[in-house]
Amino acid sequence: MTETSPQNGELTRHLTFKDVFFLSFGGMSPLLSILTYAAFAITLAGYDAPIVMVIGTLLVLVNGLVVTQLSKRFSSSGGYYTYAFQALSARIGFDTGWMYIFYSILYALAYLTGAIFIIVSVLGISEYYAFLLIIIPSITFLIVGIKLSAKYALYAVAIEISLMVAIVVISFIITKGAAYIPNPAVYHISGGDFVLGILFAMGIPTGYGSIAPVSGEVSNPKKVVGRSVISVILIGGTLATLMIYAFANLILQNNIVIPT
Repeated sequence: MTETSPQNGELTRHLTFKDVFFLSFGGMSPLLSILTYAAFAITLAGYDAPIVMVIGTLLVLVNGLVVTQLSKRFSSSGGYYTYAFQALSARIGFDTGWMYIFYSILYALAYLTGAIFIIVSVLGISEYYAFLLIIIPSITFLIVGIKLSAKYALYAVAIEISLMVAIVVISFIITKGAAYIPNPAVYHISGGDFVLGILFAMGIPTGYGSIAPVSGEVSNPKKVVGRSVISVILIGGTLATLMIYAFANLILQNNIVIPT
């Protein structure tokens, strides 16, 4: 591991590609995203949900490419605030920084709400206990620092990916290999539901937002940050598409009516 000593008040650059990738992938919470955002995407787009997920991933990828180019120019900490501050103006940087803070809070609250709902539904415990079950480990990892958080993310993501792959494989075992081809001309949905489904799908492969703010702690950030952003979007979007297809295929092959 390459570690650069801090100079002029800068942070120590100790995060490698592996650290940043799993930290970002963990921020995506792929399995939880499937149970929240993807569930709405399937409800809205039905059997065309895999197409919706592919389009959503490509749209997120466009934004990821922008972040990649900006990360090559500005490698200090600060993320979107730094990008806007350096590339445009101090005022726009200030506004962008606050907008990103509000966005991050709302995005995290969506995950928190979804996680509490799932825990309460599965375990049947009080919402308050479910909240503590989530918030205490989160605060703990915030206190111990990003390096240990990255190590935790590595194991957590490995477990999540393994579960997602297992679910996809099991789904095809259940359907005895039967599959279908998503086609809007066959499985009719309204244009509004299709677009709204894309919006929910875009909420899944967006964990890269946790990378940019820590650029100042990344070794060789001009290469590592961009590479991590693209990798997380493509791998996360691909896994989400496979799982959404697996669920939609199960529903179709077993003649289950998708609730709307």
